[in-house]
Amino acid sequence: MHYTHVDVSVGSDSIGWHGLPSDPSVGCLTPPPFGEQCTLPRSLALAACLSLPGCVAFTCPSQEPYQPGGSGKVKEPICQLRSRASTDEKGHGMCRPSGCVSAVLTRRTLDAGHEWAMSRPPRTRLVHLESITPGLIAPLLEASTRWPGAYHKLAPAHADPNHLQLVAVAVRARPWGGSPGRRLGADVSLAE
Repeated sequence: MHYTHVDVSVGSDSIGWHGLPSDPSVGCLTPPPFGEQCTLPRSLALAACLSLPGCVAFTCPSQEPYQPGGSGKVKEPICQLRSRASTDEKGHGMCRPSGCVSAVLTRRTLDAGHEWAMSRPPRTRLVHLESITPGLIAPLLEASTRWPGAYHKLAPAHADPNHLQLVAVAVRARPWGGSPGRRLGADVSLAE
């Protein structure tokens, strides 16, 4: 059985955009507010990245401008999907003042002895989020009205919500349906 390991960090560097197109079927804002890259609400970033082929990471700019009443183009916390995992944009302006939160996804094999992983909800992918900085994981798992039920927290004995979180993430082949603009679609089985 496989799972996705997500390493979450914060810093002054951003993961640059390298051609991963914006796709409204996974929740990217339309029209894209920043060029052609997928910008979406922070609460959708993890589920959308797992659903979009080619997505291996996402980066979330310093959130101060992206709040109701803020100066940003979008009035809610946002992230941007990425096809590369390296923080190659050093000292990027979008990371000021509080830093960019970056999440890098890698597929791993689950070791024997993790029976708790077998009890996850159907049509979900097992995800293990890890961060050395407290407080970075919880905002990524906020409930979304656009994708209700996307995250199902699992609670093995060793979980520490400040540094580690195990979740089952609902992943859909076309999360909002078969064509852009539609917001209904059928789940697909991701049993591995």
